[in-house]
Amino acid sequence: MNNPTRRAGVIPLCLLLCSACSTAPTVPELPPPLPLQILQCAPVTPCQLPTPQYRNNRQLAQTLLATQAALASCAAQIDTVAACQNRTASNANEQTF
Repeated sequence: MNNPTRRAGVIPLCLLLCSACSTAPTVPELPPPLPLQILQCAPVTPCQLPTPQYRNNRQLAQTLLATQAALASCAAQIDTVAACQNRTASNANEQTF
């Protein structure tokens, strides 16, 4: 009953048992995860300026007023986004350890 296949299976089993007695390798400690920052700023639409179509001075003045109103709307959007980004940046600085 001397079977070579059984003898070959015993050797790997002994090697496995011997490796179980060794100490596990040390794992380096990972730094703590950074806090998750979610930007909650208002969505912004592209600025649209009216196309200048005028034939007399009155239409020119109306186009000027419409362009100024469109630029004021764009400036308000930029100010809103800048304020939101500043607020988010200051909150992130406060949470930094």
